[in-house]
Amino acid sequence: MDFCWVCNPTYRYLVSDVDGRMVAVRISLETDMAAVATPEHFRRYGFPETPQDLAAHPCIAYQFADGSIYPWPLHQNGHTFKHTPQGQWAFADSYMEAEAARRGLGVAYVPLSIW
Repeated sequence: MDFCWVCNPTYRYLVSDVDGRMVAVRISLETDMAAVATPEHFRRYGFPETPQDLAAHPCIAYQFADGSIYPWPLHQNGHTFKHTPQGQWAFADSYMEAEAARRGLGVAYVPLSIW
């Protein structure tokens, strides 16, 4: 079984500047996000029991057009932790992140529906 750390639902918003004010409009339904990897990955690196344990794992990042990396909001015991993935792989496409994780390149944080 593949590892899957499901986090709280998120929303996707379309944001635009209207009359000098920022307006957000929901453009999709809730999406459950998950940190995922293959069993082989965890045999090699161990299984993370806390969000902080991910620092010892190669992670696959989502990179925005401006070059910044999306920090993963992970939840444990009522607390939210931000994990900025470290590793040699960064993609601007969640499907590519999921495929890289399936190929054993690291842990990816992707919509659960594509895993």
